[in-house]
Amino acid sequence: MIFLQIARYASITLTGIALLGAAPCNATDHPRLPWLEVRGNTLVANGEPLVLHGFNLGNWLLLEDFLFGLYGVDAQIREAFADQLGARASTFWRTYETVYFQKEDAEYLQRKGVNFLRVPLNQRRFEDPNCPGVYDPEALEQLDRVINLCAKHGIYVLLDLHAVQGGQSRQIYANSASSLPEFWRYADHRRRATDLWVFLAARYANESAVAGYDLLNEPWTEGQTELLTQWYRDTLSRVRRIDQRHLVWLEGDNYGKRFDGLTPDLLDQDGVLVQFHIYPDLVVPVGKLAGYPGEVDGVFYDRAFLEKHLEAHIEYSRKKPLLLGEIGLYTAEKALTVAQKVGEDLFAIAKANGWSWAIWTYKDHRYMGLVHPRSDTPWRRFLASTAAGKTRTLSAGFIEDHDLTPSTTLNEAADKIGEGLRWQEAYHTMLGARRPFLMLQSKALLAPLGTATDESVRALAESFAFANCEESPPIAGLYLSGRGR
Repeated sequence: MIFLQIARYASITLTGIALLGAAPCNATDHPRLPWLEVRGNTLVANGEPLVLHGFNLGNWLLLEDFLFGLYGVDAQIREAFADQLGARASTFWRTYETVYFQKEDAEYLQRKGVNFLRVPLNQRRFEDPNCPGVYDPEALEQLDRVINLCAKHGIYVLLDLHAVQGGQSRQIYANSASSLPEFWRYADHRRRATDLWVFLAARYANESAVAGYDLLNEPWTEGQTELLTQWYRDTLSRVRRIDQRHLVWLEGDNYGKRFDGLTPDLLDQDGVLVQFHIYPDLVVPVGKLAGYPGEVDGVFYDRAFLEKHLEAHIEYSRKKPLLLGEIGLYTAEKALTVAQKVGEDLFAIAKANGWSWAIWTYKDHRYMGLVHPRSDTPWRRFLASTAAGKTRTLSAGFIEDHDLTPSTTLNEAADKIGEGLRWQEAYHTMLGARRPFLMLQSKALLAPLGTATDESVRALAESFAFANCEESPPIAGLYLSGRGR
């Protein structure tokens, strides 16, 4: 396989010069979308105001266990596939990445009026941890393909660095098998992430269908916010030597909920904007409310409560455009009706303030996607098989159930460990302690595929093709709410 490489740490004048190996995206076969620009607190295209609205392409180049149906972080799931399927694992992933988003998906989103797709990127999918600065051409070709498809159908693409080498938080989606956010422990991890952005900026500098760059998804530095601020400064400086035109979105420390670490020298730069994420169940105790609006423990939850919670975001959006980069529903949530009503109020606030937005997510196994494989597809039938069910039962109580409910034992242990400490840190430490076992769990689930043929392995991946999927009514309803319908 031929790889693309850039010179790292070299002091080179890059303005107007393509980086070595960073060939521009071959995007000449689609109509040019107007460049996005900022005028006051409004995004404009061809001089006309534009609100971006659409979805994230979660679970494509970066797997999340409950969105996919197995256990562990992306790297562990891929290792489990390689362990059980050998060379056929490549057949699965090549097929999966290709069918996950095709012309039929773009056409479907266009019919729904979608004009925006936030695409989560996994640094390890582009760059082997042991090969700094060497980027996989197949991953780049897949990304080019999706950008081209979206551009042909009037959809802007936001490049979102969703997982970096070492992991920017303890969360599963940060792709740290140890659960430790080692991105903040080693300067080399941070330099390599900056290098990747320099490479991508050179590759897509002239691609107007790229809405911009989301430098880092939901960072959690665990008290080292100044490292995030400085990394943003360094990365912005190097990207701007190559690309002065694309918009850049920043997310604050503590999972991008607010503005932690986003200092005035960053926020005041032209073309630099803020993105934040909010989910109904993370701001309102949806599981405790008998209805919404409603009261729990003396607190009344309604739109006024949400507006108060978001007052800093409302104030910011009076000056610059704001992006609500993630909002979504867990369709397995027992209090789904309450969560839906909270989501409707969140979207009402977004519309009142002119925020752009993206729902998490467009497609997945069956929990948060607008579309998901039907129950009769090979992947869904495999996960629902007797063998898979037996494997899950044997480890019940040790792993998280796929209804997103942590085991009681885990919660109790985190409570004890977390006395006098941050409960969140204790909880995620407990989760991290289980991650090596989660990969073993995925290997056990995949064991029946040890004798599968290439054809059957390909059929498993093709379960995610649009023709084999169906729409999720709750997520479709959330989208319509966002559109004000």
